Amino acid sequence: MKILLVEPNSKFAIRRVLGVSGPPLGLALISSYIREYGKGKHEVKLVDALTLNYTHEGFKDVVRDFGPDVVGISAISTSAIHDVYGYAKIAKEVNPDITTVVGGHHVSFTANESMEECKHIDIIVCGEAEETFLDLMNTLEDGNNLKSVLGIFYRNSGKIIGNLPRPLIEDLDSIPIPAYDQLPMNLYKMGKEKYIAIITSRGCPFSCIFCSSSRLMGKRYRERSAKSIMKEIRLLKNEYGISHIEIIDDMFVLNTGRVKELHDMIKKEKLQIYWSCSSRVDIISRNPDVLKYLKGSGCHTVYVGAESGTQKSLDRINKGITLEQTRKAVRLIKRAGMAVFASFIIGIPGETRNDIEKTIKFAIELDPSWVQFTVCTPYPGTPLYEYAKGNNMLETDDWSKYTVLNPVMKLPTLSQRELKKMLRKAYIRFYLRPKFIWNTIKYGNLGLIKKMFSASLDYITGK
Repeated sequence: MKILLVEPNSKFAIRRVLGVSGPPLGLALISSYIREYGKGKHEVKLVDALTLNYTHEGFKDVVRDFGPDVVGISAISTSAIHDVYGYAKIAKEVNPDITTVVGGHHVSFTANESMEECKHIDIIVCGEAEETFLDLMNTLEDGNNLKSVLGIFYRNSGKIIGNLPRPLIEDLDSIPIPAYDQLPMNLYKMGKEKYIAIITSRGCPFSCIFCSSSRLMGKRYRERSAKSIMKEIRLLKNEYGISHIEIIDDMFVLNTGRVKELHDMIKKEKLQIYWSCSSRVDIISRNPDVLKYLKGSGCHTVYVGAESGTQKSLDRINKGITLEQTRKAVRLIKRAGMAVFASFIIGIPGETRNDIEKTIKFAIELDPSWVQFTVCTPYPGTPLYEYAKGNNMLETDDWSKYTVLNPVMKLPTLSQRELKKMLRKAYIRFYLRPKFIWNTIKYGNLGLIKKMFSASLDYITGK
């Protein structure tokens, strides 16, 4: 089979605000998996149309030139699903016999609905895609019935058929390093510095109602070995000259032993890298020793989900943390010599204007290096979506509005207009403080902060 994998050129909020896009890791992992285990049966081409800024005509030219049997399209973002539909349509326009396959977070939870919305999608891959996609390609190649392929939805005689889900991959080390050689590695930058994101674990044992991670990747935490992670970091550093790495796992620091092992390997090889990661505040507040391993191996920033300045809101979203744990974690990270990037959610069901004011004040009290405010958004696959839909709280079924910067839930305590005003106020109150401005100038980040702040406000106000 000739397989074309594509990341659509979509209008992501993060790209507009930061001017940066990360690599399509899901597609790169599928490509490497096919090349490793496909026994040479398939030819794979990977196109990051987002980073390459392809037009529809540009993508159409790629399809014509490559002549694929299958076009696989990534549908990670709910707000960009209509771009995915457009790419499926383009593929069919070039050649109606092309089999279009879509995978990712959004379609994994809306498979029937997505196939009804877009007649150009032939197959949807749900959940972890590496094993499923290769099984699907082999089945298509051999002309066998799709009913044997676990983890897919497909069309059969005008009906949409959903097969049983596929078990999760037990050994993450069995998945090869992403196919970086098929990506425009020189274009992934944060500012002027080369940058890349990597994944080192899957699954989450927690149950925050706004997140679908535990439903998509399982509640059981699975991790790659430190040896496997080191192999990837070494490749990125030596082959592509990348020194700035972002570990985008939900739960990177859950296993202190693995963090220490990775720290020891980096120190032993004297590998000069700078990286960032995420952590829950309760993990850090209970186990501060992990911070010395992060700092000692080159970690410069820890992203934490503070989420709210009121305990009642934290409890409503089932976050499982306290305000004091957040205070302690932020204090410990700073003391260890690392920056803090804190995220907050406003517009949680039940919140009032006063509750949001408390969240803004809490963010200022914590005084992290960076902060992100978003609107509580009920994404498909989350308990929050089920709650909002069951209580007739969804303002719109236009997926393009599900950006985390645009209110899409009806709240009895706040109008959409009031919520957008509060979001704008949160950014202004935090980023225009004299202390923050002085520190920004002091550390030479004024240009980046100015760009982020301006773009954020423009996005929120719809300019």
